[in-house]
Amino acid sequence: MSLTRSGIAVEGPVIDRTAVVDDRDELERLLGLLPKQQRAAIVLRYYLDLPDDRISDLLDRTAATVRSHISQALVKLRIAARTALVED
Repeated sequence: MSLTRSGIAVEGPVIDRTAVVDDRDELERLLGLLPKQQRAAIVLRYYLDLPDDRISDLLDRTAATVRSHISQALVKLRIAARTALVED
């Protein structure tokens, strides 16, 4: 297939990235179901790759509480994701 963008021909298959966007949208929806502190802990850990002690400083919580928030959030996300799969 030949596509043109700004007058430049590009050869090769067209990659459909809609599934990536759908996955991102679903993850954002699932994150929105979490309580604020759990959501913040998940984002700081998995999006920003911060360690527990840094997250605890930012959230003004103990490192143990941060780990608890993350653990509880992951359980909720797994359940919500499974439920969404069953409903589809």
